[in-house]
Amino acid sequence: APGSARALAVVEDPDLQRWWRAAESIPWDALPAGQREPELPVVVALGDYRLYARYDLLALSPDGDALILDWKSLEARPSPQVLESRLQTRIYLYSLVAAGQVLTGGPPITPAQASMLYWFANFPDRSAVIHYGSREYAEDSERLRALVERIAGLERDAFTMTDDYRQCVRCTYRTLCQ
Repeated sequence: APGSARALAVVEDPDLQRWWRAAESIPWDALPAGQREPELPVVVALGDYRLYARYDLLALSPDGDALILDWKSLEARPSPQVLESRLQTRIYLYSLVAAGQVLTGGPPITPAQASMLYWFANFPDRSAVIHYGSREYAEDSERLRALVERIAGLERDAFTMTDDYRQCVRCTYRTLCQ
């Protein structure tokens, strides 16, 4: 696309250039056609608390199929088992179904209509799709509620700073700790 050439001309980082070129191979036509929402924040109730997710891209079809596309620039591609068990996967798919009527502006999104596509910038031809279902939705509901209750029940001193700064690299709150 004409905009792509201009964008690449001003980007000096070789990784960004490679990822940009790889993104041109995303199978956009294979995603649910209809509504597309980039960088979409979603908040759903989880007991007395709120669960927050931000999808890189949500694609909704008029017939109710919903797919979350999550862009990853990892150096190694995780196994399907690791991707399926990741807390991000569990939260994203759960919140997609829980917020379904709000997202569609009408009909709910059933668990069977929800899926998540992990797209890897360093492995563009090796994406992974995680499908959802009613059993997973029920399990995630219980597991996430239990996790939130456990976290909420911890004393303040349970949240100590780590000495392992590698854990801080991707932490949203690292600027608070300096």
